[in-house]
Amino acid sequence: MKKVLFIFVLMSLALAVHAQLRTVYCEMIGSGSPSGRSIKISFDFGEQKYYYKASSDNQIIDEDGKVIDFSSMIDALNYMADRGWKLHTAFSAAVKGQGGAETYRYILFKEIGAGESIMDGIRLLGEYKQEQREEKERKQAAEEAKKSTWDDVYK
Repeated sequence: MKKVLFIFVLMSLALAVHAQLRTVYCEMIGSGSPSGRSIKISFDFGEQKYYYKASSDNQIIDEDGKVIDFSSMIDALNYMADRGWKLHTAFSAAVKGQGGAETYRYILFKEIGAGESIMDGIRLLGEYKQEQREEKERKQAAEEAKKSTWDDVYK
């Protein structure tokens, strides 16, 4: 009887833990020249504030704020796999008006817990630029406040 009760408790805990996970998705968009010599890879996590999904602002950056230059879609896929993402679907299409350049789209997914964010471990160029603008504005405001304090002293 104790074994049955123990197994029941373990199964209940396992179901409770699994119920707290949710699946999130990301679109990895690769576009490049028809020659295949250069590829630009951007990401759509569904939370960006940038309208054009393939925008440079949607490229992943390193700790120093530099865009990570992936050599191929597989290179980027391996990068994302190291961060827990898995491939769901992949497809490509030629874009008219751009000389037939191919656009590659990979749909990725991963399971995250209640306290986790879809963006954990990932920074985008657009966010970095916004942070830099805000920091610059804070510094300018501090300088203006300091300057007005000195002006008050000499009045």
